[in-house]
Amino acid sequence: LSWEPWLRTTLGPQAAAVVVRLHGAPDRALRSFTQRLLKRDAWMRAFYAHVLLLYAIAASWYAQTTSDPSSPLDTLGAAGGTIVQQHDATLAGAAAAGHG
Repeated sequence: LSWEPWLRTTLGPQAAAVVVRLHGAPDRALRSFTQRLLKRDAWMRAFYAHVLLLYAIAASWYAQTTSDPSSPLDTLGAAGGTIVQQHDATLAGAAAAGHG
């Protein structure tokens, strides 16, 4: 690990060893899990199917979000022009009215 020498000088050798062990534990567990998936085709297919299902659920959730018709951005878009043009027009109107 590239940050291990800095960790040893900062925390000391014993505390750094504990941190390095704690850092490596999830990595070893995930690598072991992946190796077990690769040994059994059915498990690997089930894993990828569940990942695909989760992506489908997330995509469905994002697709169902509705826009608020009273949203300022939607109002500007419905009025025509870009947001920058609408902002410039608003500033020009405020300056003409003496509020700028």
